[in-house]
Formats: sequence, C-alpha cells, structure tokens
Amino acid sequence: MKLFEKADSFDADGDVVSWALAIAAWESRTVRKGRRRSEALPEDLAGSQSPEDDFFRRELEAEAARLLGDLSTADRETIAEAFGPNPTGAMASAAFRKRKERALKRLQLAWRKRHGSE
Repeated sequence: MKLFEKADSFDADGDVVSWALAIAAWESRTVRKGRRRSEALPEDLAGSQSPEDDFFRRELEAEAARLLGDLSTADRETIAEAFGPNPTGAMASAAFRKRKERALKRLQLAWRKRHGSE
C-alpha cells in the first residue's frame, strides 16, 4: 500500500526496484523504531519479540562473548565492572574511567579486525 501511496514520488527515469526497496527500508526502520519504543512498556503491554529478534539478539550476544574472549582478563573484568549488574564505587575514579576507555578501545579494535568495519 505504501508504494501506491508514494507513487507520485517515483522518477520515471529512475530504477523502480531501487525506489521500492528504499521505501520498504524506510518503512522497516519505522516499524523497528516503534518496537524499540514499545520495549519501554511493561512486558504485558509490549508483547513478545519476534523469532528474528530473538535470533539476532542471540547472535549478537554470542559474537560479544567471542570478542570479549579475545581481550585480556583485565579488560574483561573492567568491562564487566563498568557494564555489569553490580557496579562498585571504583567506577568514579579517574583511573577506572581510563581503564574502561582503553578496554573499550581494544574491544572496538577486535570488532574491526573480525568484521572489517566500525
């Protein structure tokens, strides 16, 4: 239906497939944005995630675990402390913030090595 609604925006000299895919991508982005907003709702109002969302979440978690495994023990402990469920007062120190910055930089480099992108 969206394609027909936006038919007047089609350039006759352009590629119809590219135009249709662009509209589909935009609509997909809109739906995902709406889902993210609904995730802020209590679970009984938000509904369950789709199987695709579950798959991508599991894949992302597995990749994060692999990348963290490539880091040193100190870097893994620093990241766990910074983003784990029970942070301590050490996070307020300048030394900890610097350790966290360096650990995250090494994690970013590991991602780039494995995936060739940011």
